[in-house]
Amino acid sequence: MTLDKFDTGTPRNPFRDHTMRQQYAAAVFMYRTRHYNLFWPTGGRKSGSSMANFFWHGWDNLMVHQWDTKSKQMLGYAYWRAGRDLQADSTRHLVTA
Repeated sequence: MTLDKFDTGTPRNPFRDHTMRQQYAAAVFMYRTRHYNLFWPTGGRKSGSSMANFFWHGWDNLMVHQWDTKSKQMLGYAYWRAGRDLQADSTRHLVTA
């Protein structure tokens, strides 16, 4: 995946802002490549950074009602949204399989 195109395939990148699109694409890329910022070498979840925390909170569907218009412009929201969208996408594939 190339981050300069911001094309995440599935799920679709929902952002129009350049930086938010880039961060969303980076989060999807890190999840798909099992990047060390999100995963321990053993495969478990890593939550040592705010980026990872936002991602896994999105995956677990936490903090759903805490995003107002201003906070949806924070980079953390892009990671939260990527986690939520990837979890929904993985669930959708399990249901249709």
